[in-house]
Amino acid sequence: MFAAPAFFILCGFFHARNDQTGNPKNNKVLLRTVLRFLALFAVYLIANILRYTLQIGVPLKAMLSALLSKRILFEFFVLCSWPFDMGKPLWFIQSLLYVRIGLWLMNKWKLMRFEKLLMVLGFLAMLFTSELAGLVHFHFLGYSYIPTNWLTCALPYMLLGRLAYEKREKLREVSAAVCIVGFVLGTAMAFGEFTLLSRYGYLVYIGSAVGFGVMALSVFILFLKMNDLKRTFISVHGSTYSWRIYALSQPVGLLLLLLAYSVSPALLSTVQTWGGIIVYVICLLLSFVFGYTMHLTRIYNDSAIMRKWRRWLH
Repeated sequence: MFAAPAFFILCGFFHARNDQTGNPKNNKVLLRTVLRFLALFAVYLIANILRYTLQIGVPLKAMLSALLSKRILFEFFVLCSWPFDMGKPLWFIQSLLYVRIGLWLMNKWKLMRFEKLLMVLGFLAMLFTSELAGLVHFHFLGYSYIPTNWLTCALPYMLLGRLAYEKREKLREVSAAVCIVGFVLGTAMAFGEFTLLSRYGYLVYIGSAVGFGVMALSVFILFLKMNDLKRTFISVHGSTYSWRIYALSQPVGLLLLLLAYSVSPALLSTVQTWGGIIVYVICLLLSFVFGYTMHLTRIYNDSAIMRKWRRWLH
């Protein structure tokens, strides 16, 4: 449940490393994020249109007119809120894209010296427009709180990751015991927030409680201390496979539910109980098949036959 803060801290850390080393990789990463967002947007949009028009019977014209309303467009482009049931995780990539564009503009306009101030303001915005919104009676354009998005999660945690890169040597001096205690305290904070939310209703759960941020930072510092981490398959290819699993999880889960619904109620009950594990295993296997196919494609492209063919074409 602390995956989102941890992911954005890591993104900020590597963004700062590329900046300091003069590595132009940030521009390539930004372009790759744009392409991934557009690909996911197209897949989710087409899948939802097919689902609502074929399965539920909503007319396509009525759906498109609802999508083009000012409120829906504002929620999607500003609040990163997806209007359909399938595709909710799109906010993750969309928020990452917004912050990377913002950091690129700040770097271009020589404004990175204000990043610490922006981080503090981002965390305050995260608290008072989301989690503490009920306590401070937040109200803006009819919204009583702002859901998890680029402002209330991605921006402050990515800037925290950049600060962590700057202070990385000092963070490595923190003992592992402190990190473990911090993780336990973060867990207790998250549990306490849920308890207050359920009993009093003053807090607004938006998917990224403050306790999750403490947990993510504790785990990040703990792994930052491991200088002798060996280059294994997971450490080298883990991010690629995580991305594939992330992109496939919702479509595979929906197809699995539809298949179980069409077969029998008993199978549907089983899928609803164990669906998360089943979907993860299926997506993991699909990601390995895709990765192996890409590997064979690269081998074939580098083969002597293909080199001769390219020379002949040239």
